[in-house]
Amino acid sequence: MNGSVPLKKLANMENEAVIESLVQVRGIGPWTAEMFLIFSLGRPDVLPVGDYGLRAGVQRHYQLPELPKKDRLHEIGASWKPYRSIATWYIWRSLGNPNPPAE
Repeated sequence: MNGSVPLKKLANMENEAVIESLVQVRGIGPWTAEMFLIFSLGRPDVLPVGDYGLRAGVQRHYQLPELPKKDRLHEIGASWKPYRSIATWYIWRSLGNPNPPAE
């Protein structure tokens, strides 16, 4: 409301600049900003390393003994560039439907 986030300019800003702008708002952290980039701005190359679903999916598919830390996710995700958002979607979906239809 105070104009600290340039809402009309977000779509034309680089990913990191969008994240920096959004996290200034109380209650918005990096994960929320990354979800905004993926789902609201349609950015194809976002790797939400703090996302539990991504971490769990990478652990399963890469047969890791524990949830990967951020550095390991960056290493693995490097080969997914420039489509890390899309790779993340596939990993999320591979974990199953979180909202199965009601019977």
